[in-house]
Amino acid sequence: MRIRFLTFAACFLVVATTANANTIFDTATGISSAGTDGPTFDSSTLMGTSFTTHSYVSPLTISLQLFAAHPTDQGSIMVYLAPDTGTSGTIGVPSYPTIENPVGTFTNMNTAQLVGSIADSALTSTPALYSLTVTPTISTSNEVYWVVLYDPNASSSIQWSYESNASGIGATNQYSFQNVNGTSPVPVADSTIGAYQMIVTDAPEPTALSVLGVGLVVTGLARRRSRKAA
Repeated sequence: MRIRFLTFAACFLVVATTANANTIFDTATGISSAGTDGPTFDSSTLMGTSFTTHSYVSPLTISLQLFAAHPTDQGSIMVYLAPDTGTSGTIGVPSYPTIENPVGTFTNMNTAQLVGSIADSALTSTPALYSLTVTPTISTSNEVYWVVLYDPNASSSIQWSYESNASGIGATNQYSFQNVNGTSPVPVADSTIGAYQMIVTDAPEPTALSVLGVGLVVTGLARRRSRKAA
């Protein structure tokens, strides 16, 4: 009976400490769109919105409010996670990602992590959330990052919705940009255009309580086996 109780308790602790994801950024839930940007219709080949992570390292799920004007075409767009340069001089305050743009054409985002690509055919003509998981997980906590959409060929019909103000979880003091100017993106205050609509959630790692619970089960099983052996 004691072993069963310990097993149940440990399982409960593991589930309780790992199942709940934290929403650290949400400009999509219950918030109306003020417009959209995309490569085909307004030449927005590079778009991004910043967010701040929690104080621990954890897996991220990024859900973007997107639609494709022409879902049957052959276009696609790439999704990057780019660390903030921190040149604003204040930790936790976004400035802009570093752009390697020596000849006026975007070529790469410095230290950016490719999250994946989205094909137009994976979307419909109705705005909806499209989710991707950041793998491997980011390794820097308490930091500002940018979710960036990039279409180097300007062939995708994908449109990314944006809101009209700084509404939503984690949107205060964050920024968005559209395309590049010289060697840097143009940061646009969220109070002017609003953040692009997305949801960023993280899943906390198992806590000390869950580890302790597993330890109790292992210890209990070991004692039970030793008694039987005796």
